Amino acid sequence: MTKETPRKTTRQKANESARICAVYSSVSRDLVPHLHYRKRHPVNTAGGFSSRDKALVVLGSELALLALTHSLVHFDKVTAAELDLDPDAGKSTVELIQARGYVVETHKSRQIDGYILSMHRLPTSYRESQAGTTDNDKADRNKPAVFVQHEMVASSFAWVCDTRNHSLAFVLADAGYDVWLGNNRGNTYSSSHVKYTTKDTAFWAFHGKTWAV
Repeated sequence: MTKETPRKTTRQKANESARICAVYSSVSRDLVPHLHYRKRHPVNTAGGFSSRDKALVVLGSELALLALTHSLVHFDKVTAAELDLDPDAGKSTVELIQARGYVVETHKSRQIDGYILSMHRLPTSYRESQAGTTDNDKADRNKPAVFVQHEMVASSFAWVCDTRNHSLAFVLADAGYDVWLGNNRGNTYSSSHVKYTTKDTAFWAFHGKTWAV
């Protein structure tokens, strides 16, 4: 006899929607400002806005529309008092790591072309973090280091946005690694430059090859 899958309650659907929207909001936060600025100020494109960037604009728009549609389908069925929002909604990478109970550090790295990139480090495991251990005293200073780089149009948030057992950064930290999470130039955590701001066309004058440097 096949066991019938229980139906989700309105609150469960709303919570699921909140989690999905939080993820899409993070993606949009990293993606949309860059895309809109590139649309107004195309760089190194003979014919104006390149086909690749047009595709990214479409992707960003679709993500935003999907998040909005998903929220409207569920949120109009409950009141604010009835809705138990995901407590992680809207958190930054650092805030989310701290909420999961880990020690986190933010390090800045100045690149040869003037960009200042942020890296988020998890030096200790969950158990060590909860015990108040740091990498400067009782923790093993000889831990192997692992550098994890996110995919295109994302950030270090991608590695910590799920539960402890399903987020790569936490899994690696608990396995005994010194975890470093990188951030590409131009995203939320790497939007600084020694000379330019994100409002300057020259700030966006980089390409995919520089992301690997």
